[in-house]
Amino acid sequence: MGDHKTQVVAEALGPVLKNCDGPGISLVFNGKGSLGLRLTLVTLCFIFASCSKLVKSSVTNAEKYNFPGISSLGVQKSGVVRLSWPALPDSGVVYSVYSREKSSGSSYNLSSEPLIKTSETLTETKPLPLNESYCFMVRALSENYKYDTNTKEICTTDDGVSDFTGILSATSPVSGVANVTWVRSVDPNVTGYNIYQGSNFLLRIGVADATANSFTLSGLPPGERREFGVRAFDKNGREDNNQ
Repeated sequence: MGDHKTQVVAEALGPVLKNCDGPGISLVFNGKGSLGLRLTLVTLCFIFASCSKLVKSSVTNAEKYNFPGISSLGVQKSGVVRLSWPALPDSGVVYSVYSREKSSGSSYNLSSEPLIKTSETLTETKPLPLNESYCFMVRALSENYKYDTNTKEICTTDDGVSDFTGILSATSPVSGVANVTWVRSVDPNVTGYNIYQGSNFLLRIGVADATANSFTLSGLPPGERREFGVRAFDKNGREDNNQ
């Protein structure tokens, strides 16, 4: 009797089960367990199929970001590659960093796990071989599946900037104000300067154009010691590696 009821239920839910692949179906038709267990498996299968359709629909209909992608790349002497990009205004945005070897001729596999996932706008890789070429691309994705499709990349073998000595001085003319200066690079490839706070170049506090040789930061707590650094970058965002 129990098997008969199970068969009736299975036939009634036939259209639903067409969208559900998995052990639930085989257990419904071929299992020898109780009717309650088999009905539970059918119910779970139905929920899973419905949720999968909902997620796929959400991704398909999601809005795209106008995200420019990676903006700067700097290679440290240790082989660590530092990457940065502009922030998006939405909360809950996750940035995925993808990498590939330029010499291999392969394209990015965006379906694979990214090299780095972060909510920050600046990150560093693990040390990479200095004699090899790597290219990087950054994509953004929000909690509500809002995403971008930018294809901008920067490679470690891009020309970059070769003639920049870095920061010249950092002074505090008045309390709470820091004035950072540098000697402008004569390299025609330079299109701007990134200004950092801290000796590890991880906190970018400003950007200046190619004609600038100073940057002023105000609103600082008086009496605190701070360190600053400046790096030049080219039109592709490739930075020099001065320390």
